[in-house]
Amino acid sequence: MKKKIKLFLFSLLITGLLLGCGLPGDPILDNLYTQNVYPGTASTYSVGSEDMPYSEGWFDDLNVEGNLSVEGESTFSNQIHLMGDGKVWLEFRPDIDFETVRANGKPTWVKRGIIGGWSLPPNAAGEELYMEIHAPNRWDEVSNVYIHVHCYLDTANTGKNFNMELSWAYFSDGDIVPNTSTILTTEIATGTAAQFKSYHMDFILDYDIFPADPLVPSDEIHLKLRRLDASSNEAVGEIVITHIGIVFRRDKLGAETP
Repeated sequence: MKKKIKLFLFSLLITGLLLGCGLPGDPILDNLYTQNVYPGTASTYSVGSEDMPYSEGWFDDLNVEGNLSVEGESTFSNQIHLMGDGKVWLEFRPDIDFETVRANGKPTWVKRGIIGGWSLPPNAAGEELYMEIHAPNRWDEVSNVYIHVHCYLDTANTGKNFNMELSWAYFSDGDIVPNTSTILTTEIATGTAAQFKSYHMDFILDYDIFPADPLVPSDEIHLKLRRLDASSNEAVGEIVITHIGIVFRRDKLGAETP
């Protein structure tokens, strides 16, 4: 009798495990609240619920046909698309037009220790940097683009100002190349600045400044950076540009086509 009871209990245990976890390739319950999931080859399953969330899962191989959705948002189709907080920012270095620098003989490249930079006096002819970059295919196409500029003052200043101007223009393949640009300026107060104090400034490129022809991936973006006269109390000495970065918000791994 005891042996029969043990066999009966063992059978119930095995049956419960099979019903709860299923077998690889076997269709099981429509809603699964188990840790190990073995869905059938042509079935759809909901895993977990609000009051009984699926706490942990893993796959040796995950194959998706069609779209993979998270909270109703498609996150995987031809490629992986990042959504919401999953989007990240990428910083690139634009290419500097060294031909113009060599032709003008300026701006001057200066060094402080191992740190080099372009030295810009206020509002001087030819003292400017021309740059170019392509809008990357990883960009989300709906976020503005940021220009980071790092610099330092080569002279001590107190209560002074310096003013920087960034001009930018863009065009797509097949467009008429523009002869005009959008101009952005920012004026920085030095505060009480010891010699070689560093500063940081941002310029924001409005990607749809022209709604009928917004910036799109692969567009050429051209930039010009120069120093203007300050509105008042011009900072003494020159501004040395040590870094220029252009920052795009990324929502994909790359281009769908080369």
